Amino acid sequence: MESDPYLSEAKVAQRWGFSQKTLQRWRLDRTGPDFLKLGRVIRYRLCDIEAFEQMAFTKCYGNRINNSKLCGHENKPPQAAPRLTTVDIDDHPRHNVSEFHK
Repeated sequence: MESDPYLSEAKVAQRWGFSQKTLQRWRLDRTGPDFLKLGRVIRYRLCDIEAFEQMAFTKCYGNRINNSKLCGHENKPPQAAPRLTTVDIDDHPRHNVSEFHK
């Protein structure tokens, strides 16, 4: 017999050791796992709970795991941030202060 793929708010709270109020706040803030609302009944799909756990998983050195395989995307190497350069505003032709003081 297959286990129920839907978990109640109480079961999810028990699984994670949180209060149900925490899950309720997460729903209001839209920061928690996806959920199903049928009337007044809230249910969480087991696959959504497991995906949320994988996204929250942190390696011991503080970096989050690459979740691209979870959502079907190929791994892409991280791109370097654009290099910023400094410009002396007095040397810039559009901002030459000496022209305004003539």
